[in-house]
Amino acid sequence: AILAGAKVAQVCSTLYLNGLEQIGCMKSQLESWMSEHGFEKLCDMRGRLRQQISKQPKHHERLQYIKYLTGLE
Repeated sequence: AILAGAKVAQVCSTLYLNGLEQIGCMKSQLESWMSEHGFEKLCDMRGRLRQQISKQPKHHERLQYIKYLTGLE
């Protein structure tokens, strides 16, 4: 969600199912992923997968079309 440009992402379901300790686990996993991909801050990665900055924006349109036809979310 953050890569697509979101400033927030819903985590209610995982907290309900896995407890509040899931916050620490999510934070650790996110920090690890960011480090592996060269991101220091969330703002550095926010919006990196937006269609508007894509080198091939038609791929985004095609994916949405396929999702519409197949009923995928």
